[in-house]
Amino acid sequence: MSFPYKGMYRLVNVSKTYGKGNSAVNVLKSVSLSFPRVGLVSILGKSGSGKSTLLNIITGIDSPTNGKIYFLDKDLNRFKSKDKKIYQNQIIGVLFQHFNLFNDLTCLENVMLPSLVNGVNKLESKKRAIELFNQYHLEKLIHQKYETLSGGEKQRVALLRALINKPQVIIADEPTGALDSQNSILIMNELKSLSKDHLVIVVTHNESLIKQYEDYRIYIENGKVSK
Repeated sequence: MSFPYKGMYRLVNVSKTYGKGNSAVNVLKSVSLSFPRVGLVSILGKSGSGKSTLLNIITGIDSPTNGKIYFLDKDLNRFKSKDKKIYQNQIIGVLFQHFNLFNDLTCLENVMLPSLVNGVNKLESKKRAIELFNQYHLEKLIHQKYETLSGGEKQRVALLRALINKPQVIIADEPTGALDSQNSILIMNELKSLSKDHLVIVVTHNESLIKQYEDYRIYIENGKVSK
């Protein structure tokens, strides 16, 4: 799959193998893809198809065994440690299926955390977080503990945390997997709105839901792009 303009990502013959010799497992097999600057791109496939490995390579958590991945035409795997930290903390924001928030922190503290890790002072981090709560009409949750929230509220707070450092790319790994249908629609509506001026990549099993929101679809089967 390719796009008729300079995109955000370009993967060229990306393969990923875990293990060696007879125990080697080829998880990705010569995957070549490009992603646009904006829009909502879905990645579908069965469990074990290679979707999560593809995400890990895009986020820089993992590196290809072979092939190249380019972010804005820069080889992601040649980033120096400082540049990779900026990429992972500022350029991308990640939304997880199981939220990955801290039970003993308030919602405000959870949302502030990536900003503080990024070196922003506490006052500015708090200001930016409160602006997000207000923007998404979640002011009532600011001082609540994460553990007291419903599943839908947890994922919406997790979305604010993903946005705190003003990323260019939002990566959502099964963002509706732990939600009921009503909250799934709420989250997907928000991701679709963000895709107007961000690249949003959504990995999901929920084909019937995502087809209402996707601009582009990538289907992974046995480590290869099948369509």
